[in-house]
Amino acid sequence: IFDTQGNRVAAFGSLGTGPGQFHTPVGIDANREEIVVADRGNRRVQVFDHKGTHLRTLALPDAERGSWPSDVVLSPDGDVTVLDAGGSRVLSVDGDGTWSFLGEFGFFPGTFATPQGLGRDGDKLLVTDFENHRVQVFPFSAIMPPSKARSSVASPNYILGIHAIRPREGRGKMH
Repeated sequence: IFDTQGNRVAAFGSLGTGPGQFHTPVGIDANREEIVVADRGNRRVQVFDHKGTHLRTLALPDAERGSWPSDVVLSPDGDVTVLDAGGSRVLSVDGDGTWSFLGEFGFFPGTFATPQGLGRDGDKLLVTDFENHRVQVFPFSAIMPPSKARSSVASPNYILGIHAIRPREGRGKMH
């Protein structure tokens, strides 16, 4: 943990499976209260305070799907949003422990094929969709609990990128 001048303030974590330990941490985000870490090797997300004290561990639902987190962001309202690359979906858990979902495996808008990264721009969620060679942009409100959603697939606000057949093929294309 570094301060705004770049000075190291604290460090936390070690290799392992216990609270505060990691096996292949791949994503991190923070707000004023918490730091969240996607711990891919342990198939979980861990939440810490800004001193590095372990607060809680979030196990991904439906682990039998081959779920593993590849990135994490905190939504504008503080929900933990996780990119489940193994399950080709985005998950979000609120303060009450209710999980919400977005997406499934596929090649059409609103579906993902090996999603790799998450980003946040205000109230927008950006998802890098590796095998589909694109970035899809959704409102955070598209992530809904199963009890309220008719489907886990939602239409993105917009899509950045078109699949290029060859590297450096043309403007707006991704390979």
